[in-house]
Amino acid sequence: MSSRPDQTLWTFRLPNGSDVTRTLPGESSDENEPHAEMTRWLSPQKMKGETSNWGALIPNDADLPLSLRDFDSTFRRAWIDHSCTLFIQLKAIADTDQQHIGDFLSATVDEMHAHPPCNIILDLRFNTGGGYTKAARFASHLPDFVPPSGLIYLLTGPQTFSAAITTTSFVKQAAGSRAIILGEPVGDLLTFYGEGNAGCLPHENLCLHFATGMHDYGHRCNDWDRCYWLNWIFPVPVKSLAPDETIKMTFADYTARRDPVFERAVVLAADSSRRVPSRTPST
Repeated sequence: MSSRPDQTLWTFRLPNGSDVTRTLPGESSDENEPHAEMTRWLSPQKMKGETSNWGALIPNDADLPLSLRDFDSTFRRAWIDHSCTLFIQLKAIADTDQQHIGDFLSATVDEMHAHPPCNIILDLRFNTGGGYTKAARFASHLPDFVPPSGLIYLLTGPQTFSAAITTTSFVKQAAGSRAIILGEPVGDLLTFYGEGNAGCLPHENLCLHFATGMHDYGHRCNDWDRCYWLNWIFPVPVKSLAPDETIKMTFADYTARRDPVFERAVVLAADSSRRVPSRTPST
């Protein structure tokens, strides 16, 4: 709380159960100060341009689960414990810095052709979107790479947004009951607005994004004045993207170096793979 604009009063509970109160002064934000999506706060890795004296709660991301490590890598894949379950993580449906989503998805397809997975964990929890056409073919054909008894575990959360919702829908539409959604609900309804443009106020240094294209994945969108035209070429009707198991990650989980959503997916995939002939990758 605070009665002043230049400081706030905080009460902290320490590990031993005692409380301490501290006054924290405010600072003016530099226009060159690095910023990132909220989920990036889960990473102890320093961002580019971040001051050297900034300390993280957890000193090293090597102490964190696989799903929370290496946050600066937008696209990642790994075999879980040298098993036949492939973990794929997409934090954007777009090229970022020197990382190109097309190259990553192409290499992932090549790897799945060479070493077919028995199950796939696709983590879209930290994905705020991009251009869904970049992942449409990959997502729609993802079930083709697992056997009929194999499953795809989709990890979603409040930051699964925009084109990441569409990508989730592509997989759900293609895989049907073989797609198991774990985590928290995606960050928007099945009907939402995207696309659009940006504009700045004429007398203030304030710019805003406005959305003009309507997406409706629960119903067919036939209103040419509102519906995003590309959805006629890439229709993705799904009844629901509600999690099959709602699992939240708490602050206590994070401080304990746990990711309960990812852990649950690994357990379910291991149980499923016991019923599938061994297809352990050679690499």
